[in-house]
Amino acid sequence: MSILVTGKGSSGSWQIRGVQLGNAIGADVIPTAQNVRGRDVLVVKKDNGCVLTGAKSIIWDVVDCWPQPEGNLQSREQHISNIHKIAKRMRAEYLIAATKQMAKDLDTPYYLYHHGRHYQKPHVAPEHVHRVGYEGSEMFLGKWKYLMEQECLIRGWDFVINPTDLTTCDILVAFRDYPYKGYATDNWKSNVKLQNAQNAGVPIICNPEAGYLETATGAELFITDKKGLTSALDQLSGQSERLWRSAQMQNNRYYLADAAKDLRNILCLMGK
Repeated sequence: MSILVTGKGSSGSWQIRGVQLGNAIGADVIPTAQNVRGRDVLVVKKDNGCVLTGAKSIIWDVVDCWPQPEGNLQSREQHISNIHKIAKRMRAEYLIAATKQMAKDLDTPYYLYHHGRHYQKPHVAPEHVHRVGYEGSEMFLGKWKYLMEQECLIRGWDFVINPTDLTTCDILVAFRDYPYKGYATDNWKSNVKLQNAQNAGVPIICNPEAGYLETATGAELFITDKKGLTSALDQLSGQSERLWRSAQMQNNRYYLADAAKDLRNILCLMGK
């Protein structure tokens, strides 16, 4: 197998699916590659700045590739049409999706979930909750930021955005609000926030996005409104509740080596 992995090289998804995963499968990893002649090329996200002329074959890892936030308002049909237009321009022979629902929408048999970080010592639930964490851009939270701050204030808990270590949190949340929410975010966004929580062993409350629902263990809590949030936080206030949820979530730990194995299997099915 001789794969060259390329892409714009400036996003978080490039680091995860390009640099980390490409190196793990022994590929040549070159951002904005200019010479791919005769190579099997795996393009991560999009081919901005890349010259794909002369490639032996082109595989497109269609992760987080729509314009945001304006693209979030597009319909399912608009998203699918745009992806197929880009794939035709790129001459992509194969598509790899980030979720099973995305694969279904794009009519491809291939999808690969994000791997998460490796934690040497998973979180152990203390008797009382002290800290609730959110990892990601603060602007994505919208109304959820105010709701979380109010809920934590009432309970005497701290709400922390982008903690340096997820295992220092007793509960995590993964929320998104308009205009950073739409069909693509609900169905095509990766599961990375949940995967990091599962690897860290920290109970999590999520909005019901496909990436989370498809990789859930049954220990995660899914909510859509303030009432659901209050109920979920009440439920996780007890130590025994958090302990069993943490243990069950860790059964679904998924590391770089696991994702690399799955990507190699996908490439083998493609004949690469």
